[in-house]
Amino acid sequence: YVDEPYGAGRILVRLPGLYNSERFQSLTADRILSATFYTAKSSSKTPDYVNLYRGTDTKWGENTATWNNAANQYATDGNLGTSSASSSVIAFNITSLVKAWRNNYLFPSTGFMLINQNETDVNKKFGIYSSEHSNTEKRPYVVLNYSGTIWLNAATLTMGKRDTRTLIATTDPAGGTVTWTSSNEAVAT
Repeated sequence: YVDEPYGAGRILVRLPGLYNSERFQSLTADRILSATFYTAKSSSKTPDYVNLYRGTDTKWGENTATWNNAANQYATDGNLGTSSASSSVIAFNITSLVKAWRNNYLFPSTGFMLINQNETDVNKKFGIYSSEHSNTEKRPYVVLNYSGTIWLNAATLTMGKRDTRTLIATTDPAGGTVTWTSSNEAVAT
């Protein structure tokens, strides 16, 4: 949304594809290693820097947010990240915010707000592509890195010549990919 008389624009963002996913719901905050939000710029202007602040209103809607009802719906207790907008893709480290969502300290439905550091110069305004853009490569996305755990059905095996045994791996979160390798395929494959 934009305040036309002043040319200042702020962008509200929610990440339901992240926080509603089974994988995210299965993680604890301490297993989240990093979370980065990437978005492609849609405007030709070049802002100096863009700041990211956590949102504070769980009730805003993408079709109802305006300058009058949502311009100040962000936390003033600290900037959670600053990104240079000089490239075509802007990246923000949102790890602390995502961990707070998993710890239930904050509501993910409040999202976050992107605010240009210089809101008075119309030559510094910016826009981003939405998740509905026809070119999927320009849509915003999140990269979530997390630690997982693997259990095997046996910690040790005693085997004789020509014996066979099967190891079964269980992953947490469930559904993880396990690739088996052997340093000596004459002994184990």
